[in-house]
Amino acid sequence: MLRSIIPPFCLILALLLAITGFSMLAFGAPEPSVPLQAARALGDDLTTSTLEGNLKRKQTSRVVLITSIFVGSGLMTFIAFASMGKSPQK
Repeated sequence: MLRSIIPPFCLILALLLAITGFSMLAFGAPEPSVPLQAARALGDDLTTSTLEGNLKRKQTSRVVLITSIFVGSGLMTFIAFASMGKSPQK
């Protein structure tokens, strides 16, 4: 019974993960904030470096999250096809 439920569930989950990944790609990456632009314009090096570090961390987190979502989608697809197995011959 459980063997017949797992593949469709995994395929649906893989599809949902792929849709989520592509929707996250459709939105732009984090952009520089107004305080960062103001710090750059004023020449405040300490604030600029701090805010640029925060921006870089947000961009890296986004890339890691999107990559993880697509890897999870591929893994769910692999699990679905691996758990299907062979059907009994009559």
